[in-house]
Amino acid sequence: MEAKEKAFILPEEIRKLDDKADANTTMRDLYIKIPFMHKRALKCAENLETYRRQFWDEVLKLYPELENKVLEYRQLRRAVFIKTSE
Repeated sequence: MEAKEKAFILPEEIRKLDDKADANTTMRDLYIKIPFMHKRALKCAENLETYRRQFWDEVLKLYPELENKVLEYRQLRRAVFIKTSE
């Protein structure tokens, strides 16, 4: 019998950082295909990394017990889980 996973629910302001990162991924992928838009693609890539880093920093600030764990964020569940090896 499987143990039930513990969900670490995230507030809206932290989830928005992940949404911004996803939006920058989409825009980066779009801009890279358009001639002469490489500077905008690069800016989106920089923003993507910044938002991802801020997201995980905020998660660890909210849940310091998750430090040094392998984590997985699930958007539909709006929560972070400790990743288990399967």
